[in-house]
Amino acid sequence: MKRAKIIPIFKSGNQHLFNNYRPISLLPAFSKLLEKIISIKLIKYLESQKLIYEHQYGFRPKHSTIHPIIHLLNQIATEHDKPSKNLTLSVFIDLSKAFDTISHEILLKKLENLGIRGIPNLWFRNYLTNRKQYINTYTINSSLETISCGVPQGSILGPLLFLVYVNDISNCTNLNLLSFADDTTISLSSNDISLLYNTMNDALEELSNWFRSNRLFKC
Repeated sequence: MKRAKIIPIFKSGNQHLFNNYRPISLLPAFSKLLEKIISIKLIKYLESQKLIYEHQYGFRPKHSTIHPIIHLLNQIATEHDKPSKNLTLSVFIDLSKAFDTISHEILLKKLENLGIRGIPNLWFRNYLTNRKQYINTYTINSSLETISCGVPQGSILGPLLFLVYVNDISNCTNLNLLSFADDTTISLSSNDISLLYNTMNDALEELSNWFRSNRLFKC
């Protein structure tokens, strides 16, 4: 149940560059069935206790990409309609290999902070650790290797665990922050251009520190 077959899916660009492929994990059917049960329980708990950041729109029921777009456009229009005709500065951040660089220990600590303690936390530790995978390309299989970090792409629990991992990103800035999984937008409105630049640069420094502390990497 902890062994994954990795199929590299080509995204775009040069086909000879490894970074242009997305690794998708093919997992046993029974494993995914068990993950589905746990996922339903976990998302029900997180949503009922309002533990997920309100402007995280990825991998959540009744949320989609249209919501952060509408939210941002509404902010721009509202600020522009004010007597001061405020400008809005936004920075769009994308992470590289976000699912693959997650620290298991940090994730387990964040689950504990959200109330997933005791036996449930031990279950997630068992789920994350000692997983193995091999890569299949055409008819060739690589050797079996142990996974030291990350959550399986193609799994049921992977996206939800990623939301838990980035859930506290909003705590490191006072600016408007919108998220769709690993895509993050921060925005600030003012009629003072110098204030916009200086405040945004300070916020980006804080976000950079958060990314480094959580072992995530910006593109």
